Amino acid sequence: MEKITSKSLMLLSVGIFIIAASLIIPHFIKISDLSRGLIVGMGLGMLLLALSPKRESN
Repeated sequence: MEKITSKSLMLLSVGIFIIAASLIIPHFIKISDLSRGLIVGMGLGMLLLALSPKRESN
């Protein structure tokens, strides 16, 4: 099992925060479906980057 780097941990926490915020914000202000989808997509992208296996460069 790989050790989680600080960069991966930061991407993971920011991705989770963005997804959580995209679920909470529409209760207070009206945002379009496109904006909501873009925000969730960015959060999922960050999560995938954080969890993807890293390649070692030679």
